[in-house]
Amino acid sequence: MAKILGKHRSTVQRWLAEYRETGIETMLEFGVSPGRTRVIPNWAVESLKKQLEQPEIGFAGYKQIQHWLGTILGVEAEYATVHHLV
Repeated sequence: MAKILGKHRSTVQRWLAEYRETGIETMLEFGVSPGRTRVIPNWAVESLKKQLEQPEIGFAGYKQIQHWLGTILGVEAEYATVHHLV
C-alpha cells in the first residue's frame, strides 16, 4: 500500500493508527501549521512596499535594501531572503 501511495511504510502505519483512534472525521480535518516565524515581519514588508512604490527614492539593488532594512527598521535578513522577498 505504501508503494502505491508513494509514501513511506511508517507514514501509512501512522495514518492507520490515527484512523483507528480518532475516526474518519478527524482524518478529514485540515489543520493549519503555524510554520516558522518570518525573518522579515509583515510590518517591515509593508514599509518596504511603500518605499519601493516611490520611484524617486529607489534602491540601487538588493544589498541596499538589505542595508535599509537593518539600519532603518532594525530587521536583519540574509541577502537571499531579501532577494526572494523583493
